[in-house]
Amino acid sequence: MDRPKDGVKRNLLCEGASVPIGLAIEGANQHDRKLVELTLKSIPVARPWPTLKRLKGFAWIRV
Repeated sequence: MDRPKDGVKRNLLCEGASVPIGLAIEGANQHDRKLVELTLKSIPVARPWPTLKRLKGFAWIRV
């Protein structure tokens, strides 16, 4: 059995120019999968779904 761990895990999501766009902070005993979901949900800007016009060159993507 795993022992409880002291400390904090911080997941930070950044753009290409190192601008932070998402952050999740949890206890050190949390699984990384939960932190990834929380980090992606913390993005403040809603991203639009790609349209057919944007996917014109990507025939391999199913819409």
